[in-house]
Amino acid sequence: MPHTMPSFARARTVASALAVATSFSFFAHAPTYALEDARERESSNHLRQPPRSSDASRLRVDASTRTAWDDDWDGRAFEPPSTTTRVIWFVRHGQAIAEALGVDDATRALTPLGVAQASRSGARLRELLGNEEPKSITHSTMTRAKQTADIIAEYFPSHVARIGNELIREGAPCRPEPDTWKQKPSSHVDEAPRIEAGFRSICHRATNEHEDSARGDERIQKDATLPSMTHEIVVCHGNVIRYSALRAMQLPPDAWLRMSMYNASITRIDIRPDGGVSLRCAGDAGHLPANELTFN
Repeated sequence: MPHTMPSFARARTVASALAVATSFSFFAHAPTYALEDARERESSNHLRQPPRSSDASRLRVDASTRTAWDDDWDGRAFEPPSTTTRVIWFVRHGQAIAEALGVDDATRALTPLGVAQASRSGARLRELLGNEEPKSITHSTMTRAKQTADIIAEYFPSHVARIGNELIREGAPCRPEPDTWKQKPSSHVDEAPRIEAGFRSICHRATNEHEDSARGDERIQKDATLPSMTHEIVVCHGNVIRYSALRAMQLPPDAWLRMSMYNASITRIDIRPDGGVSLRCAGDAGHLPANELTFN
């Protein structure tokens, strides 16, 4: 006696067959441009697609993911040894007036809130440095950074050196990954080398000049045979600070857009005599009340 398929099984089989037929019919009649767009998206995104495996979402940490630390990252490993640790305090400028068509970005000034934020940063740095004083206060030559540096300088003696640095003006570092910023490719081509040069001009181990300064100032170090420390304040911009922090840590610099910095936030980077680097804090804004936290 022939086997008879139950009615519900026959219905399910017919439904499956219809679904498959409908699927083939859709692709057979789909517009060509839709398929081409799909292929183009797949091609452009293939670098971001995780491996198709059961552990695709897990972080893999093994020998293949490790990167060796470059002791000579600043090109100074073979210079005469120093005993000075450089403490660099990066400060993002206070809130500035909004960007607008026809307004030169370099001339955007601080808002009244930005002035208050800068003052709070100056007071916080004074507190953090204690009895020490900064060796210098360096600032971008853009108006909002210079104004912020002027306010911070009021919290320290007038003889502290002031340095304007064109290289640390705001701009487009290396193209970020993922690229959600969508700047013109030419922006990165033009500005990334300058920002890299700005990083190199500021982030490096102590030179002989730093050593002599530390040993010659009794307020910094009474005994020249012991390790010393200098403090330097650098007032600039969010993109520059994010990029510089990753570069100093020898982490992928194209991740800079994954970080964020409040206005007037503080980032501390210690660079030791042996070239070791510590990111002590990044984008610290604890000195600002919640209603004064801004990103502009």
